[in-house]
Amino acid sequence: MLPTYLSLLASGELRQRVEKARDVLKSCRLCPRHCGVNRIAGEKGFCRSGLPLEVASYNVHHGEEPVISGVSGSGTIFLTHCNLHCVFCQNYPISQLGVGREKSIEEVGAMMLDLQARGCHNINWVTPTHFVPQMIAALEWAAERGFHQPLVYNTNGYDSVETLKLLEGIVDVYLPDRKYGDEGIARTYSQAPDYPAMNEKAIREMHRQVGEQEYIENGLLRRGMIIRHLILPHRLAGTESMARFIAEGLSRPCPVSLMTQFFPAYRAKDFPELNRRITSDEFEEAMKILDTLPDNVRYQQQRISLLVNQENVFMMLLKMPEYYDLLNRYEHLSIDLDNQGLRGALYAAKGWCEWWFGHFDQAIETASKAAELCRAAGDAEKAGGAYISLQWVYVCKGDFNKSIAFKEDTLGMMEERFNLRMCVYAFCAAVWAYTFLGRWDEAVEEGQAALRTAEEFSDGGLTSFAASSISLAYSLKGDLVQAVKYGEMGVQKAPTPAEKFWAQGFLAWAWCRAGEVPR
Repeated sequence: MLPTYLSLLASGELRQRVEKARDVLKSCRLCPRHCGVNRIAGEKGFCRSGLPLEVASYNVHHGEEPVISGVSGSGTIFLTHCNLHCVFCQNYPISQLGVGREKSIEEVGAMMLDLQARGCHNINWVTPTHFVPQMIAALEWAAERGFHQPLVYNTNGYDSVETLKLLEGIVDVYLPDRKYGDEGIARTYSQAPDYPAMNEKAIREMHRQVGEQEYIENGLLRRGMIIRHLILPHRLAGTESMARFIAEGLSRPCPVSLMTQFFPAYRAKDFPELNRRITSDEFEEAMKILDTLPDNVRYQQQRISLLVNQENVFMMLLKMPEYYDLLNRYEHLSIDLDNQGLRGALYAAKGWCEWWFGHFDQAIETASKAAELCRAAGDAEKAGGAYISLQWVYVCKGDFNKSIAFKEDTLGMMEERFNLRMCVYAFCAAVWAYTFLGRWDEAVEEGQAALRTAEEFSDGGLTSFAASSISLAYSLKGDLVQAVKYGEMGVQKAPTPAEKFWAQGFLAWAWCRAGEVPR
């Protein structure tokens, strides 16, 4: 199914939208602030944006919700500036400090065509509210030259209904935030006391435009809306208000993406109540609030789906026992729903926890059950995750040949539903298994496959892990020049302090074996 904006292009309606949107810039009222500045004349309002488009980056992105990123990724275009001034913004260099460069309409249109050529499932406009007229013009330019991908409008949720009406028939998927439910909190942290009211109006309009969720092959969202809600410390995000609005304020059920990745970025350290990550208790409380949504199968499935995708969050919080308790608590609901895929995903998460605890035999039993259920449900991605758990469990048990055998099961699932992280982890588990068997050449070969895969998708964290795994193989082989070389690569490519800390351990070991202990 082709996007409806192509029909608007053919009828001339898209050209009219471009002209109508540009007129709004003469006395800017694109967002609820209604600054009234003449941006065509170079004036700037609250968002600090003038007439030219400003773009911070564009690339293939694999970190959105799975129904958005799919196998080949979402083509993100990060626009500079923002109509909110959130004190905890995790993208603050772009939104608050103005990192980015001016780009012409034609240059941004060319970005869209390039991302399409690179195989992206959709084009994802990130924080686009203050540049809607320019982005519609860029779309027109690209569509005239063969662009035909669905559009995702990835917004902070502080949008005006007037502007959103300009996007009807243009945007395929709306991805709005629901940041706050309290005016005072919205004023303190984002300088937008009317955020709750304006956000509800905007979400209702988005919901009206796109209707029921429409999915295509591989479970990709072709048309619809997902509401994002970032949990903040001390209940500041108003999760209960968000749940009540979805239950009572929308005409049809709508998926919620409960986000747990908050950390005290930008100016959050100046606010004691924001100067920490969320706790596992706060996540559990948010889950309980979601339990208050209508007790139908769709929302029950959604709650379990949210839970089973939080492994990394609880790992970072060092709250794995609490996570395991939550999984056990929801296990009965997953059984009652009679959904093999969902139950399999829950068992996959449980198996991962049991491996983490060192309960290897229990992990093997649980992960095997997960793989069987997920395969029966046709969920190749979750089945692959279960097989990866089995690979690493058998490495830890010392049954290296069995670990190697499971690699083929994992990669078989990846052929059906590719997941970059799982693919690299599968190769790296084989590196470790071959290394401890003393089969050095095969270990390095698997490591190089992991490294090529990670580099192909420009993932620094996975590149670092693959390089460190190769360093391990060379260290035990005794080729210490290569061990140091790949150990240094692992450290250089690590994008976060935690990943760098992990990589430094492998490099330090290589240095020690090379006799460079003081380093």
